[in-house]
Amino acid sequence: ANGEIGDYLIENQNIAVIISDLGHTVHYADTGGNIIDAGITNSRNDEVEELYLYLDDDWPRQAHYSNIEIVNNVDHSIITASGVDSDNSSIDIVTDYILFDDDEYLSITTTLTNNGSSVSNYELGDAFSWGNCWQFAPVHGTEFANTTTEKWMAGFATSVSYGYISPLGDIWGENGSGWVDLNVDTVTIGSGSSVSYTRYFAIGNGDTGTVAKSLHSASGAATGSLECLMKMDDDSPIGGGNIDAFLNNDIYLQMATTSNGTALTTLPAGNWRLEASATGFE
Repeated sequence: ANGEIGDYLIENQNIAVIISDLGHTVHYADTGGNIIDAGITNSRNDEVEELYLYLDDDWPRQAHYSNIEIVNNVDHSIITASGVDSDNSSIDIVTDYILFDDDEYLSITTTLTNNGSSVSNYELGDAFSWGNCWQFAPVHGTEFANTTTEKWMAGFATSVSYGYISPLGDIWGENGSGWVDLNVDTVTIGSGSSVSYTRYFAIGNGDTGTVAKSLHSASGAATGSLECLMKMDDDSPIGGGNIDAFLNNDIYLQMATTSNGTALTTLPAGNWRLEASATGFE
């Protein structure tokens, strides 16, 4: 984990996320105010390096934050980071990290206000540095071209996984070894005008099935529940197995069975096929 004394912790009974303090820069960020650690509340394992704003499809253009505030409400908490566009200081930026009591995902809403000349074809997004995670997305699985478009994206390690989705629809961007620059929208920001965009950052227990379930819930997708049990002929469970879900023969998500042989997720309507495998079994 990258968190230090002075950083900001936002957590509920399910997930815990650390936002870096203003002077604490990690990896490619120019300032603090970004996600630098995330995990399940109980286990507190972290494998992701950093998540920070990616602006105008122009890396390393990002937010330069200069202030962070904490807002506590009855059923949710907010950490607000405010600053400007690193390449255009006339564009003010306010990012709200919002966590409700029972959610398994963090809501991130960024508002940009243009105090200068109108800008057009301006992309809004986020950059991931994946740390120790493998990258995954529907259709692509773990194999990525340089530039891709997907419904959602995930990163997974042995004990924790992460998911990212936009309620606006498809996300797109460039992929590299351990990083991805994601766009969620292209906008025009007129002089004196503001635009906002929201995305959801989910945290799961090490497979993409758990984060897909949270992303489906966050985005309001219509889904059905899937419960799987992997066992031997004598009914003893097989833990640590893998169950892959294919939609029309394209990989969609991957589940890992718990010690009692179960795996859970949600799936949208479609023609599904499941494949199960486990080390030591044909």
